[in-house]
Amino acid sequence: MSVQFRIAGTGPVENQTNKKIYNYNLSHIVKGHMDYSSRLTEVLEAVGVKTGKFVDANLNYEKAEEAKEEKYAQEEN
Repeated sequence: MSVQFRIAGTGPVENQTNKKIYNYNLSHIVKGHMDYSSRLTEVLEAVGVKTGKFVDANLNYEKAEEAKEEKYAQEEN
């Protein structure tokens, strides 16, 4: 195991006494630290957290911007 892998905090947690901490191997979902944000729904489901319908935040932002532009265009007319 590389030093960098341990520094990033992505290695197994050595835990024998605290039953509230679990190790999950998510290497089949994420390949690196930067993958977690884009694969969050899959990660949560893999550890047993139910998720609702996925909504693309960027898409909602774009729709809101378009609606705002349309509103301003109508006010100018």
